[in-house]
Amino acid sequence: METISFFDGRKIPLERHKVRIVQQLNLLPVEERLARIKEASNNLYLLRNKDIF
Repeated sequence: METISFFDGRKIPLERHKVRIVQQLNLLPVEERLARIKEASNNLYLLRNKDIF
């Protein structure tokens, strides 16, 4: 395990770990999402976040 050294000489161990964030997705029903895509003429760049989520 690696350590970090402070200017005053103290050393603390460096723990390596991965951070995972889990969030629930609230998707619109498929029919609504498809309707929004058709309104945007199949151009996904014209969709807003609220059109999908």
